[in-house]
Amino acid sequence: MDEMVQEYVRELKACFGEPLEVGANKRREIRVRFEQGNTVILRSPFTFGYQGTGPRCFFRFLRNTGFPVTLGEVQRMKAPLVLTRKAEHIRTRKKPRKKGVRCRSSVMKGYSYRPML
Repeated sequence: MDEMVQEYVRELKACFGEPLEVGANKRREIRVRFEQGNTVILRSPFTFGYQGTGPRCFFRFLRNTGFPVTLGEVQRMKAPLVLTRKAEHIRTRKKPRKKGVRCRSSVMKGYSYRPML
C-alpha cells in the first residue's frame, strides 16, 4: 500500500506541483489544493477519523506531501478541517504549468481536476 501512495504522490506532484492545502468538508470529501491553483479530490482509500487502512493511507499521503502529522492525529481528525503548509517549506517550479492542462498518467487515469473556486 505504501508504494501505491508514494507513486500517487509522485504523479500528483508531476502534474500539479506541490500541494499547499488539504481540506475536508462535512461529507468528508478530501480536497487537495496545489500551487498552480488546481484542486484534486481524493477518493478511497483515503479517509480519516478512525483506526484502519484508510487513515493509514491518508497519513502516508500527508507525510509524503510534507504535512507534519502523526497517525494518531489523522485517526482523531474530524470534519470540517483544513491543513496548510508554511510557505518556507514549499518549493516552487521555475516555469508554472498553464491552468487547464490535463494530466496524462497511468496512475491519474480517470481523475480530473478543476481550478479552485
